[in-house]
Amino acid sequence: MESDSFLCNSNLKKKKNKWNREIKGYLKLMLDQKIKIVELYLREFSILEISKIMNNSYSTCYSVIEKYKKFGYNSFAMEKKKGRKSKMNLKL
Repeated sequence: MESDSFLCNSNLKKKKNKWNREIKGYLKLMLDQKIKIVELYLREFSILEISKIMNNSYSTCYSVIEKYKKFGYNSFAMEKKKGRKSKMNLKL
């Protein structure tokens, strides 16, 4: 019984670590990389193709595209960088 609960806990920890790593992958992207991912998406590349072109994980590219769909380009400019909000206004 104890070994089953240990295996279950270790699997949960692995999944949680993987999720954290994917989120950190999104956070490490520079603004120009995020824009490039969106441009490729608008040219009707699949997310899998974009992840291979940009050398990023699928989930990172997916999260960039979902954020773009929900908020548009300006959402990337309003992300916090080092405790301050960027005042860059994108007009594309």
